[in-house]
Amino acid sequence: MKTNFKQASVLKMPAVVPYYGPRPAWITSANPMFITVGTGQFRARDGRTIEVPEGYVTDFASTPRILWTVMPPHGGLMLASLPHDWGYSHGGKSGFLPKAWWDSLFYDLLKITPGVPSWKRPIAYWSVRMAGEGGWKNGWYCFEPGVVSDWSALGGSQ
Repeated sequence: MKTNFKQASVLKMPAVVPYYGPRPAWITSANPMFITVGTGQFRARDGRTIEVPEGYVTDFASTPRILWTVMPPHGGLMLASLPHDWGYSHGGKSGFLPKAWWDSLFYDLLKITPGVPSWKRPIAYWSVRMAGEGGWKNGWYCFEPGVVSDWSALGGSQ
């Protein structure tokens, strides 16, 4: 039995660091990339818990550079973008949640993100609803946890 909550929540936000490794072919923007260091957990309104694994590479919001002054990809959109991107990385796989569910989670997380004004939320939401199909169909790039063999791509070593 699923428990419904009034709003989505962040159970654990992972640390993220810049990633300078090979740019996955699906990332067509010039946006900087980041990698999770640790696991993140997010809860949707329907009670599902989403876990974003360590080693996940993302560019957060794939916002065109011309819009960065009003919709920066690494500002308030980061929190909502991380689980949304992870969901898109599994897009279309049998038995996985549909694109509309991930887009709704994105919107719900925008509502609880400090510093994201209410007027930006529908713009960001409709952007992923209308233009997110490319990421959904092409997938995202993720290292398996504990298998990042070349930490020099992070600008250091571990």
